[in-house]
Amino acid sequence: MALVLFYPLAGRLGMAPDGRVEIDCNGEGAVFVVAQSDVELDDLEDFEPSKAMSDMFVPPYDKEVGAGAPLLLLQVTFLRGGGVVLGTGMHHYALDGRSSFHFIQTWSSLARGAAGDVVPPFLDRSPLRARSPPVVLFDHSHEYCRTPPDLQQAPGRRS
Repeated sequence: MALVLFYPLAGRLGMAPDGRVEIDCNGEGAVFVVAQSDVELDDLEDFEPSKAMSDMFVPPYDKEVGAGAPLLLLQVTFLRGGGVVLGTGMHHYALDGRSSFHFIQTWSSLARGAAGDVVPPFLDRSPLRARSPPVVLFDHSHEYCRTPPDLQQAPGRRS
């Protein structure tokens, strides 16, 4: 259900005819891996992000990401002794840090049965498009003058 709300994450990285990178909302789905490890949760006590940790808990992916690359990779790893780790890989073309956290919160709320806590994402990017032709609505030239106007006639200063 979380991927229904965050449907671009179920797509792939694409390329527009003009060469711009875009998100292809083709519904191919996220990469989801279930793994088991001989590591115990106590073995991860001094957790530090590292390549070894990433290799253990995040699904493998091609570092040279191009067209067709998944935008969301998830791995649930069951540890010896009953621990569980959720590893995530999220493409920055689709999510920034805040949006990633929003997705995880939404997914966990839905998994708990707390659908009432879910705030859907705002996916309309049309307000970010440039106007054609460009339009300047406010004059900001005063912000870029060399001497601020209030200092040009400072007290005790003669012109």
